[in-house]
Amino acid sequence: MDGFEQYVQNKIAAKVPGLALVVVIDGKVALLKTYGNKRIGGKREIEHDTVFRIASVSKTFASAAIAVLVQKNIIAWDSMLLPYLQGVEFKNKEYAQQLRIDHLLSHTSGLIPHTYTNLLNQNVNYQEIKKLIHKVDFVCKPGDCYAYQNVVYSLLGDVVDYASVENYETFVQNQLFIPLQMENASFGEKVFTQNSNTATPHVRRRGRWVPVKVKPNYYQAAPAAGVNASINDMSKWLLAQLGASPKVLSEAALDTMHTKRIKTTKNQAHYGQWENLDNAHYGFGWRVFDYGGKSGFVHHGGWVQGFRTEMVLNKELGLGMVLLVNAERAYTNKAVPGFLDLLIEHGLLKSEAIQ
Repeated sequence: MDGFEQYVQNKIAAKVPGLALVVVIDGKVALLKTYGNKRIGGKREIEHDTVFRIASVSKTFASAAIAVLVQKNIIAWDSMLLPYLQGVEFKNKEYAQQLRIDHLLSHTSGLIPHTYTNLLNQNVNYQEIKKLIHKVDFVCKPGDCYAYQNVVYSLLGDVVDYASVENYETFVQNQLFIPLQMENASFGEKVFTQNSNTATPHVRRRGRWVPVKVKPNYYQAAPAAGVNASINDMSKWLLAQLGASPKVLSEAALDTMHTKRIKTTKNQAHYGQWENLDNAHYGFGWRVFDYGGKSGFVHHGGWVQGFRTEMVLNKELGLGMVLLVNAERAYTNKAVPGFLDLLIEHGLLKSEAIQ
């Protein structure tokens, strides 16, 4: 992985305050490295246990939380949604009766894209936002079209609350973070700001990086964007998604989450400039696509003010990568195709490996 390390160092690390990286090859950690500082101009370097916000990659933990409940035979992937919601109503009563848990997981609720994301951006209380969902139009029948969500996706937290008789954050902590030994992983602004080993968020202003305060708004939607984690934590999450912890996430659960569910355009998935990518879909909490003519690639990116996250893997090939950056630059998105292109170049993605 010398080529990819060089790529990250020259193309990304040299242009941002700091980042952390893990690469897994053949089911084993091949590279675990950090670059730069927690705060621009400071002397405190990023460490393996330095905590970042992972933004929308948090959605992968929500799908896994549902998987745990399925494994325990408490719910099913296709359980009807309404019995698990308290105080949430929908405008179209007929469609509301058809809504299932898997519709939330795959962003196929049928509600308009980014329902009330604007209110999250304004830091309106999430509990108050939920009370407004009954005003939102359906643009299609549940299951028929893709429309990315944050507020609506976070209703999965309500499902977990009701089904497990335990609040969502505690359930994820007990069922995922602890058994996977993700020792620095957590939820919420308070835990993040009280931790002495965190990466400071940065934004670009007048041609230079400027540290900013942690913005609390998306922490309210914990299933969509509420997780904090270090690269050590994310290396364990990556290995778990590759099948290394079957007692926590079974092979059947992983296959279900990683299966293509609803087709998306490259632009809908933010893959417009990924030349070798094809057949983009959304699964359950994950984007799924073919790359270089090979199938089975699973990915999610994340962005909140001052942070970017990228995570990609292929379970069948036993490989993957996670990148955490304490700055918001679009070119971090190029890390995933850069990684996959180098795998092709070095012959690690072979046509006969994937049918």
